[in-house]
Amino acid sequence: MMMMSFESNACTPPEPSTPRRSAETLDHVIERLDEIAERSVQEETRFGYFAALYRRVTAAVRHEVRTGFFLDGPRMERFDVAFANRYFDALDRYRAHPGDPGVARSWRVAFDACARPELTILQHLYLGLDAHLILDLGVAAAETCPGAKIHDLRRDFLKINDIVASLMREVDRDVGRASRWVGAFDSVAGGAWAAANNVALRSAREIAWSAALKLARLDPADRGPVIERLDALAAYLAAQIAEPNVGVRLLVREVREREVDQPANITRVLQGRKA
Repeated sequence: MMMMSFESNACTPPEPSTPRRSAETLDHVIERLDEIAERSVQEETRFGYFAALYRRVTAAVRHEVRTGFFLDGPRMERFDVAFANRYFDALDRYRAHPGDPGVARSWRVAFDACARPELTILQHLYLGLDAHLILDLGVAAAETCPGAKIHDLRRDFLKINDIVASLMREVDRDVGRASRWVGAFDSVAGGAWAAANNVALRSAREIAWSAALKLARLDPADRGPVIERLDALAAYLAAQIAEPNVGVRLLVREVREREVDQPANITRVLQGRKA
């Protein structure tokens, strides 16, 4: 791998941090995501990649909550905050003790991967999206709207797809700034690639919605087996992302060798800043 001297700090988890209170508003969520990304920049770790992407989506959701885009803006804020807190809880647990059994398997794969310099930027982002969408999204929806209330969430749940789609081309271009082959592909087939990513994300969100319907019918104390199955599915998909077959692995290596090496610079690019 090129310029490995920049990777020494990136291969170790962040030092344990003081336990944090759960976020209560979208403003708090964005503050936490900024803190995670900035700490990643300072420590040259890859934990900031997903946080930087997540921050952009959350900022767009916050904007639409305030403009009246959703049928029930306050409910969407509660939902999005509950969703984000699942990520924060997993990350805080992992930072405090990487072996904590309370860290879901799918999140553990994503966080462990932050110590692997051979993975591409897209692999890191897909690992975070996999755990957060397949595992966390349906759980957060059921927690926010238990019982029959879950059906009232459906239209606003779908509206998130429009927000994500509106950001896709910009995010793809920024990934391409840090990854030469991704950038070259985006320049010739960016629209098709964005469309394919949108289909994948919508599919993951539909899996989460199906899970939310099941979970909403259950008492919180009885949701464990369903959540475990979701985590098992997300962990299986994470393994395919982190350890692809030989043919894909060769392509991944070629892509990675043409990417920016310093994790801090990659995080800045994913934030929409100059490296």
